[in-house]
Amino acid sequence: MTYPREYSDGWPGSPEEFGRQVQATRKALGLSRPALAKLAELSPFTLRNIERGFSGTSPDKRARLLAVLTAASGQAEPREQADSDINQTSNSTLPRSPIAP
Repeated sequence: MTYPREYSDGWPGSPEEFGRQVQATRKALGLSRPALAKLAELSPFTLRNIERGFSGTSPDKRARLLAVLTAASGQAEPREQADSDINQTSNSTLPRSPIAP
């Protein structure tokens, strides 16, 4: 089967490259395979196969996986920016609430 070099989501199209990128991102975020699998509603076995590039990933699984990785990689930064913006534009001392997971 022929895969596109890259999907519109910006991630690699080939199963091998996609799997390597997923694994590298997971490790950079400090997530275990079981933790990422649970968050993406995949079995750890399926995630292992994706990371090893054994087969193409269905659009549904790919979307769930990328949604979790994107959320996990961007969660802290937007919060820090929001806090910075609030502190610069307001002198009020409103309590800050944590971001819901």
